[in-house]
Amino acid sequence: MAVPPRGDYDPARMQFRVFYIVNLPADHMSAHHAHSHWEIVYVVGSGGYIEVDGWKTSYQPGDLLIHSPATKHLSYSRNPGAHYCLGIVGVELSRLADRVLHAPRAVRDLFMGIAAELESAKPCYREIIEAKAAEIAWHVMRALGAEPERLEAEPAGALKLLLDREWRSKKELGELTGQLLVSKDYLRHVFKKEYGVSPVKYIILKRIQNAKELLASSHRSIKSIAFECGFESEHYFSRLFRKVAGVSPTDYRARSAGK
Repeated sequence: MAVPPRGDYDPARMQFRVFYIVNLPADHMSAHHAHSHWEIVYVVGSGGYIEVDGWKTSYQPGDLLIHSPATKHLSYSRNPGAHYCLGIVGVELSRLADRVLHAPRAVRDLFMGIAAELESAKPCYREIIEAKAAEIAWHVMRALGAEPERLEAEPAGALKLLLDREWRSKKELGELTGQLLVSKDYLRHVFKKEYGVSPVKYIILKRIQNAKELLASSHRSIKSIAFECGFESEHYFSRLFRKVAGVSPTDYRARSAGK
């Protein structure tokens, strides 16, 4: 039932990726899973709960379940029902977050309209679905009181916006760049040309700078600071810190205390 995405990408608007309907039996628990796109799910006829990174909240029929890219989540359905699942991407969606939201009437009608277009497959149905998908996203942002982040910037600026928000994340660079629908190699090239460092180096420098601030202003352990700043091991953090700062984290803290 999935409709393939269009190939063109304009950073000033969103892109429809996929739409499908899942009919769920009573007492159904999904596996932990994630998507490369934003997922907006309209719930029909069943209540239950979702769990996202340890955060758990209930939902009712008529609610929307919003899941961000690359974030693992699961859902439990108490009664028989259906989930209308819409996948969409775009930097403009960056002001959204994983949450449950009651669907405005306009959004419910748009989901039903997408389902009808998909079933009919009449001429221009893909374009109509894409327009309805974008409208759903606008209505969701309106309901949340969020203005979209309109990017004048080229892909390099769009990537910087993502990295400035996600620099602590354990996600791979490819998972982040997947939101922009631009080649990872091309993004690396234009980013370095624009900012003088590669995207990976940019993240490392942001993490090290934050670590310096924590070392100078707190008594937290080196291991705790390493994890706070997105590093998976104290040893790796210490090695990179010395390479960037010229001293070990312990020596940097001692010098900061002396000053």
